[in-house]
Amino acid sequence: MPHLTVPCSDHQCLLRFNVGVTRPRANALKEARLEIPDPRPATALIDSGASISVLDITLIRALQLTLTGSVRIHTPTTGSQSVNRLVYDISIHLHHQDSSYVVERAVPVAAGLLRQSQEIDLLLGTDILRHCLFLLDGPADTFLLGF
Repeated sequence: MPHLTVPCSDHQCLLRFNVGVTRPRANALKEARLEIPDPRPATALIDSGASISVLDITLIRALQLTLTGSVRIHTPTTGSQSVNRLVYDISIHLHHQDSSYVVERAVPVAAGLLRQSQEIDLLLGTDILRHCLFLLDGPADTFLLGF
């Protein structure tokens, strides 16, 4: 299983991805003779307590993503009340540092305001992590992500 070992940043598990439109969306845009937005770099915070991944609204707008649904979620700021979040399909691209191996996976993400409050673009939740191996080495202040 290809994997990355990454140093933690201020005790946070941060990772760089490229985020783009899904292949079906790219094909539909191509068929309609519309421009396909280039994938954008994104800083992701791994959050094993989040059940759904969240993408910052600025990237959703930049990629001109199409709404695919909505989901009710609980956050620390909403307490016992759930809030409705719009959902979009994205393609995430993770490049392995020692080879040309690239993971590309289409995933649904909820829209959020991450960059404004946390200076991240993507909150990587267990909906994506369940397809990976994730190990945190606290004493070494590193983490491993296998994919």
